[in-house]
Amino acid sequence: MAQGGDEGGAVVVAGGFAGGEEDARVGDGRDWIDSKLAKASSSEFTIAEREAIRMSDVVTGFRQVIQDLVAPDLKAHTAKLEALQKQSEVQHDAVMTTLDAFRAEMRAEFASLRANNQVEVFRQVTPMNERLAVVEARTKQG
Repeated sequence: MAQGGDEGGAVVVAGGFAGGEEDARVGDGRDWIDSKLAKASSSEFTIAEREAIRMSDVVTGFRQVIQDLVAPDLKAHTAKLEALQKQSEVQHDAVMTTLDAFRAEMRAEFASLRANNQVEVFRQVTPMNERLAVVEARTKQG
Protein backbone atom coordinates (compact mmCIF):
# COMPACT_ATOMS: atom_id res chain seq x y z
CA MET A 1 0.00 0.00 0.00
CA ALA A 2 1.26 3.46 -0.83
CA GLN A 3 2.30 5.74 1.99
CA GLY A 4 -0.68 7.72 3.22
CA GLY A 5 -3.07 5.51 1.24
CA ASP A 6 -6.25 3.81 2.37
CA GLU A 7 -7.78 0.37 1.68
CA GLY A 8 -9.07 1.42 -1.73
CA GLY A 9 -5.64 2.45 -2.90
CA ALA A 10 -6.35 6.18 -2.91
CA VAL A 11 -3.45 8.40 -1.89
CA VAL A 12 -3.89 11.67 -0.03
CA VAL A 13 -2.55 14.68 -1.92
CA ALA A 14 -1.78 17.76 0.12
CA GLY A 15 -3.26 20.91 -1.35
CA GLY A 16 -5.86 19.15 -3.49
CA PHE A 17 -6.86 20.09 -7.02
CA ALA A 18 -7.02 23.44 -8.74
CA GLY A 19 -10.41 24.05 -7.11
CA GLY A 20 -8.65 24.21 -3.72
CA GLU A 21 -10.28 21.12 -2.19
CA GLU A 22 -8.55 19.97 0.94
CA ASP A 23 -7.60 16.31 1.39
CA ALA A 24 -8.29 15.46 -2.25
CA ARG A 25 -7.58 11.85 -3.15
CA VAL A 26 -5.93 10.36 -6.18
CA GLY A 27 -7.48 7.02 -7.00
CA ASP A 28 -10.87 6.16 -8.36
CA GLY A 29 -12.06 9.79 -8.09
CA ARG A 30 -15.19 9.04 -6.05
CA ASP A 31 -14.24 11.28 -3.11
CA TRP A 32 -13.76 14.25 -5.40
CA ILE A 33 -17.08 13.58 -7.11
CA ASP A 34 -18.81 13.10 -3.74
CA SER A 35 -17.53 16.49 -2.65
CA LYS A 36 -18.75 18.00 -5.91
CA LEU A 37 -22.16 16.38 -5.46
CA ALA A 38 -22.37 17.76 -1.92
CA LYS A 39 -21.70 21.23 -3.30
CA ALA A 40 -24.13 20.52 -6.14
CA SER A 41 -27.03 20.78 -3.73
CA SER A 42 -26.21 24.44 -3.45
CA SER A 43 -26.91 26.83 -6.27
CA GLU A 44 -23.21 26.75 -7.21
CA PHE A 45 -23.89 24.26 -10.05
CA THR A 46 -26.44 24.16 -12.82
CA ILE A 47 -28.54 21.08 -13.50
CA ALA A 48 -26.36 20.25 -16.51
CA GLU A 49 -23.22 20.44 -14.35
CA ARG A 50 -24.83 18.21 -11.71
CA GLU A 51 -25.73 15.65 -14.38
CA ALA A 52 -22.22 15.88 -15.82
CA ILE A 53 -20.80 15.15 -12.37
CA ARG A 54 -23.14 12.17 -11.96
CA MET A 55 -22.27 10.87 -15.44
CA SER A 56 -18.60 11.33 -14.64
CA ASP A 57 -19.17 9.12 -11.59
CA VAL A 58 -20.84 6.48 -13.76
CA VAL A 59 -18.04 6.59 -16.34
CA THR A 60 -15.40 6.46 -13.61
CA GLY A 61 -17.16 3.52 -11.95
CA PHE A 62 -17.50 1.69 -15.26
CA ARG A 63 -13.84 2.32 -16.08
CA GLN A 64 -12.86 1.00 -12.65
CA VAL A 65 -14.95 -2.15 -13.14
CA ILE A 66 -13.28 -2.76 -16.49
CA GLN A 67 -9.83 -2.22 -14.99
CA ASP A 68 -10.56 -4.41 -11.97
CA LEU A 69 -12.46 -7.27 -13.60
CA VAL A 70 -12.01 -7.40 -17.34
CA ALA A 71 -8.39 -6.32 -17.81
CA PRO A 72 -6.83 -9.03 -15.57
CA ASP A 73 -9.00 -11.70 -17.19
CA LEU A 74 -8.06 -10.41 -20.62
CA LYS A 75 -4.37 -10.55 -19.73
CA ALA A 76 -4.79 -14.08 -18.37
CA HIS A 77 -6.64 -15.21 -21.48
CA THR A 78 -4.03 -13.60 -23.70
CA ALA A 79 -1.27 -15.47 -21.85
CA LYS A 80 -3.22 -18.74 -22.14
CA LEU A 81 -3.81 -18.14 -25.84
CA GLU A 82 -0.10 -17.52 -26.44
CA ALA A 83 0.80 -20.70 -24.54
CA LEU A 84 -1.76 -22.70 -26.54
CA GLN A 85 -0.42 -21.26 -29.79
CA LYS A 86 3.12 -22.30 -28.87
CA GLN A 87 1.89 -25.77 -27.86
CA SER A 88 -0.05 -26.03 -31.11
CA GLU A 89 3.04 -25.09 -33.12
CA VAL A 90 5.12 -27.72 -31.32
CA GLN A 91 2.46 -30.38 -31.91
CA HIS A 92 2.11 -29.34 -35.55
CA ASP A 93 5.84 -29.65 -36.06
CA ALA A 94 5.82 -33.10 -34.42
CA VAL A 95 2.94 -34.26 -36.64
CA MET A 96 4.64 -32.93 -39.76
CA THR A 97 7.89 -34.70 -38.82
CA THR A 98 5.97 -37.95 -38.32
CA LEU A 99 4.19 -37.51 -41.65
CA ASP A 100 7.47 -36.82 -43.43
CA ALA A 101 8.96 -40.01 -41.97
CA PHE A 102 5.84 -41.98 -42.93
CA ARG A 103 5.91 -40.52 -46.46
CA ALA A 104 9.57 -41.53 -46.88
CA GLU A 105 8.80 -45.03 -45.59
CA MET A 106 5.86 -45.38 -48.00
CA ARG A 107 7.99 -44.21 -50.93
CA ALA A 108 10.65 -46.78 -50.07
CA GLU A 109 8.00 -49.49 -49.75
CA PHE A 110 6.44 -48.59 -53.09
CA ALA A 111 9.87 -48.57 -54.74
CA SER A 112 10.51 -52.03 -53.30
CA LEU A 113 7.13 -53.28 -54.51
CA ARG A 114 7.75 -51.82 -57.94
CA ALA A 115 11.11 -53.59 -58.14
CA ASN A 116 9.52 -56.85 -56.95
CA ASN A 117 6.73 -56.49 -59.50
CA GLN A 118 9.23 -55.99 -62.29
CA VAL A 119 11.06 -59.12 -61.22
CA GLU A 120 7.78 -61.02 -60.92
CA VAL A 121 6.63 -59.85 -64.33
CA PHE A 122 10.00 -60.91 -65.75
CA ARG A 123 9.57 -64.33 -64.12
CA GLN A 124 6.12 -64.70 -65.62
CA VAL A 125 7.10 -63.45 -69.06
CA THR A 126 10.27 -65.56 -69.36
CA PRO A 127 8.52 -68.96 -69.39
CA MET A 128 6.04 -67.63 -71.93
CA ASN A 129 8.91 -66.53 -74.18
CA GLU A 130 10.44 -69.98 -73.87
CA ARG A 131 7.13 -71.66 -74.71
CA LEU A 132 6.62 -69.33 -77.64
CA ALA A 133 10.11 -70.14 -78.89
CA VAL A 134 9.37 -73.87 -78.61
CA VAL A 135 6.06 -73.49 -80.46
CA GLU A 136 7.70 -71.43 -83.21
CA ALA A 137 10.50 -73.98 -83.58
CA ARG A 138 7.98 -76.80 -83.98
CA THR A 139 5.96 -74.91 -86.56
CA LYS A 140 9.10 -74.22 -88.60
CA GLN A 141 10.05 -77.87 -88.51
CA GLY A 142 6.66 -79.05 -89.42
